[in-house]
Amino acid sequence: MKSCTVVVHDVLGLHARPAAQLVEETSRFVCDIALCRYGDEAIIQANAKRIFDVLKLDIRRGERIEFIADGLDEDAAITALIKLFA
Repeated sequence: MKSCTVVVHDVLGLHARPAAQLVEETSRFVCDIALCRYGDEAIIQANAKRIFDVLKLDIRRGERIEFIADGLDEDAAITALIKLFA
């Protein structure tokens, strides 16, 4: 299992277009990829390969999010996600 933390820099946060790009990128990999948002009182987790799961997190600009990849190509998945948010 590998993980990485990134910061969302888009002015509008992780809205429809970047969420769709994220899902397109994560869907290329076989491994399971979870997206975690750290709220005030809880950690909210979603499947990063499902657009509605990503959108329901309501991720805003400046928030730190964590990706957790688990599976055969987890290293490649984490590398691609870091590049996507760079």
